[in-house]
Amino acid sequence: MALGDVFQQLPSALRDQVEGYVRFVSDISEDLFQARHIERSTDEQQQTLLTVAAAWRLWEAVDSQYWLLVSSLALLEREGVSELAVGRNRYSRRSRQFRDMTALRDDLVALFGRLGLDEIRSIFTLNEITDFAIEQVG
Repeated sequence: MALGDVFQQLPSALRDQVEGYVRFVSDISEDLFQARHIERSTDEQQQTLLTVAAAWRLWEAVDSQYWLLVSSLALLEREGVSELAVGRNRYSRRSRQFRDMTALRDDLVALFGRLGLDEIRSIFTLNEITDFAIEQVG
């Protein structure tokens, strides 16, 4: 599965977040490149930056929600509670939502590994995203 296929399968709210972030990065991309003394970026640099930005934003959204749920469940389990109710949804380590979230996170880890994008999981800033994208182009 390619990264583009993953984006197309996302729930619309998550896809909107990723697309919004990519638009933001696209709008300031020339400034990002100029800050690295690249006066005119190539199409390949631009596309790589936007792809890395999209992958990073997706990872941040999925990973942060995963750890929020894992930490919440762990905290509740210490008090003898095995399930968390949020609105009409119930979350536990055996719930479909938890399994789906874990599978999506695991799938992203595997996909990033196959694409040579493992480093995305340890990036924290837009400057790091830009530097990583430039390194990918060579």
